[in-house]
Amino acid sequence: MKETNASSIDEVYRLFTKHKRVTLDEVAHLLNVPKAAALKWAQMLQDDKIITIESSGGETFLVWSGKFKGEHLPPTAESETPKHPSAAGVEKEFERIVREYELKMEEIKKKSAELQQLMEERADIIPSRYLPLERKFETELQLMHNKLAEKEREITELDKHLRTLPEKLTKLEEQANKLEQIEVYARKNVSQAHVKLQAESVRSREIQVSIEQHLNDARAKIQEQTEKLKRIERELVRLRKIEQWMALQYEELLRGLDELSNSKKENLERYSSLKASLTPEYFKNYIKELSALKDRYVREIHAVQKEEKELDSKVKAARKELAHLINEAKMLAEQFDSVSTKAKRAKKYAEKGEWTRFEKELESLASSGIE
Repeated sequence: MKETNASSIDEVYRLFTKHKRVTLDEVAHLLNVPKAAALKWAQMLQDDKIITIESSGGETFLVWSGKFKGEHLPPTAESETPKHPSAAGVEKEFERIVREYELKMEEIKKKSAELQQLMEERADIIPSRYLPLERKFETELQLMHNKLAEKEREITELDKHLRTLPEKLTKLEEQANKLEQIEVYARKNVSQAHVKLQAESVRSREIQVSIEQHLNDARAKIQEQTEKLKRIERELVRLRKIEQWMALQYEELLRGLDELSNSKKENLERYSSLKASLTPEYFKNYIKELSALKDRYVREIHAVQKEEKELDSKVKAARKELAHLINEAKMLAEQFDSVSTKAKRAKKYAEKGEWTRFEKELESLASSGIE
């Protein structure tokens, strides 16, 4: 009996593709095997739900189902070989499934890492974008409040200064009144001194006339009058100093009045300028700047929210793609289960725990919140 080769299997596949329902004799003839061997092969394919065995009129028919674990059979001889019940074909099919499963696991791990990175980026939005915006907004708002407070402080100081002006004016007026009283008193003393001096001069002349008559007595009186004249001269000197001091005080009073007038004028001008600056237009501009600042920060926050939504969309897409990959891996696992009963290498994988490791990795990925 000749060995069944790939071309014979291709012919059987083409026969099924053409007729869908063929006899067991035709299959045995194409495979060049006994009818009993062909029937055993057909039973194995029926177990795998590839074909269905029917009996009619004492003859056995094989009906092609067209499905194998949810997939169509490949049209090539190379892919048909693993479906052959021979040990070599089963081993190749098992190796193919293991390779595909390993590739799927690598792809799943990669996609999981991408998903984790997207979730970290989304979590980083609050500390990296929201909080700096909030701190910046608070800083600029505080600066505007500080400027307004500085204006209010200047107005308060100026108002306080203006309120003290009447008191200063009152003090200066009191000083002026005192100086006037001193001036009146000094003039009165000077007048009295002049009168006394004139009287003493007249008296001195009279005494000089009587000196010749009363020379001895007059000397003493002359001496006395001389002393009196000296005292009068000293009093005159003192009065002159008083006059000079009064003149200086009067000049200082005039300077003080001038300075007070200038200060009052300057303060009134500053008060007028500040009052003019604090118009409704100023407050409108302040409110306008505050609104513009608020709108700008709202736009920036909306941009951050939009970026956050985009990241959420990417995370959802990554989760869906990862779930799809996991489903494909599960399908490969089902294929592995169907082939593992026939493959010798499945025992080696079971002994090494490789397949158990694959299943644990798959379960850990599936249980990590992936939709």
